[in-house]
Amino acid sequence: MNKVYLYKPKSFIGYLITWVTKAPYSHAAIEIDNILYDSSETRGNFGKSEIINKNRKFICYEVEGDLSVWLESMKGKKYDWSGVIGWIFNVNDRDRFYCFEAVYDALAYLDLTEYTTDRVSSKDIIKILKDNNK
Repeated sequence: MNKVYLYKPKSFIGYLITWVTKAPYSHAAIEIDNILYDSSETRGNFGKSEIINKNRKFICYEVEGDLSVWLESMKGKKYDWSGVIGWIFNVNDRDRFYCFEAVYDALAYLDLTEYTTDRVSSKDIIKILKDNNK
């Protein structure tokens, strides 16, 4: 069982992300085989995450499906700075991923949504997860 985590902001940048995206969460990660992965600007790529913090507020959704092939294709993908900086203008690089794009891509791989080249926020991920957990 995979898990999708959406995290509440805890820093100025986190609050800025929620303000710009008009969404309640500032970061997303996905747990596959009990290992947490995300796309991180500090690391500069998609990979193993170390952000689980019991003091940080988050929501978690369980998602079924095999993500092993998707995971191998994602490891080391560069961080999508153009998508973050150009978010308001819907600019992004589909060969790079920010956290929400990476999780969205995993959900599309599992056929829970269509692939998109549009910008993605936590609102989009929540909608997909709620629509598929009816």
